[in-house]
Amino acid sequence: MLNLPKKKYFMQANLINKNLLLNNYYLLNNKICDLFLIDGPPFSNGSFHIGHILNKTIKNILINTFYYNNIILLSNNGSDCHGLPIEQLNNIDKFFFLNCRNFVCKNIKLQKKNLNNFFFLNKYYSYNTMEPKYESLQYKFFNYLLIKNIINTEKIPILWCFKCSSSLSYSEIVYKKINSSSFYIKIKFDIYYIIIWTTTLWSLINNQAIFFTKNILYIIYKTKNNYLIFSKKIFYKLLKILKLNGKIFSFLKGIYFFFKKYNLFFKKIMIFFKKKNILINNYYIDNNIGSGFIHCSPSNGIEDYDLFYNKNNIVNFYNKKYIIIYLKLFSKINLFYFSKILYKFLKKRNIFLKIEKIIHNFMFCWRHKKPIFYYLSKKIFLNLNFFYKKKKKKNILLNLIKKINFFAKIFIKKFI
Repeated sequence: MLNLPKKKYFMQANLINKNLLLNNYYLLNNKICDLFLIDGPPFSNGSFHIGHILNKTIKNILINTFYYNNIILLSNNGSDCHGLPIEQLNNIDKFFFLNCRNFVCKNIKLQKKNLNNFFFLNKYYSYNTMEPKYESLQYKFFNYLLIKNIINTEKIPILWCFKCSSSLSYSEIVYKKINSSSFYIKIKFDIYYIIIWTTTLWSLINNQAIFFTKNILYIIYKTKNNYLIFSKKIFYKLLKILKLNGKIFSFLKGIYFFFKKYNLFFKKIMIFFKKKNILINNYYIDNNIGSGFIHCSPSNGIEDYDLFYNKNNIVNFYNKKYIIIYLKLFSKINLFYFSKILYKFLKKRNIFLKIEKIIHNFMFCWRHKKPIFYYLSKKIFLNLNFFYKKKKKKNILLNLIKKINFFAKIFIKKFI
């Protein structure tokens, strides 16, 4: 049960004869009922569907249950007028903002008409999020938080769906096992070649580091044309996979690679962004697969992002001027199709050592069942590490959350 504030309201003259309604609060037996059912407003982007009907029906059952036990429960209905579901359906670019408002107004009327077809106790919209008073209040709150330095902006990889053209939360993704290609690629390191392993070929253009493990031993293996470096732990397995012929030339302790530089095949991109590729220690490398070296793209993976040494220095090459100036052909290509172009590019340069099929889990959008990926984007965060009355605000909120009882049966028994 929510710990709702207890506040006394004084009766006004002749109030009993007035429709039992005052300032959006219901009155019952000369008392104001402070039970509220917060109804997440639907987007105003079309007619009601079965999801809306189910939502409203369940809430109406709860309202009726309270009503038949002489308690009036206020259901705060509304309409959400902002967001991508509305913007994507508005195809008129000219006067985009006004057209969005016009589109929303039509759909609010339509949804009201849909709602009137059901015998719900509370079936009328009481607010919509594009009302000036609603928007101005949000604006005031945001500016207050901005002035108090409670709002921060930070670059972080987000889950992105091409089909939705929007970001997804972790609750909106599903995992499926897929049979995909894994690539063993050689990267120039001094006079040697490091063997890296990846399943996301398209992310190589965003490569900004290579992960190694400082505590393990690495082998320098001499073949007919090259000196290859890879983990000793996977030595025999890798010889079999890559079908290497040669002999062990020397050994290197992992600590040797700390912040050493290497040369990537996309040299022009690195020069354009003034980037230097380095090797970074990573304790979490699985030494039973791959080569002991992992390609790191911090703009396209949350683990890579967390382990990258300098968060402020991460560049998303797909989202910068380089693509427009030098790679115009790629500017509108889906990243997954980009893999095919990279494959031909790397094969021509004789960089591939082996392509192997592997079955592993991959992320899909729950709506469209299409593959999704991480994409570096600026996000707004609330910084709760400030003090209020000599107490950290974050700790205050956590303590208040612990006092909330989420069991619906207990909530109903208390009032019925």
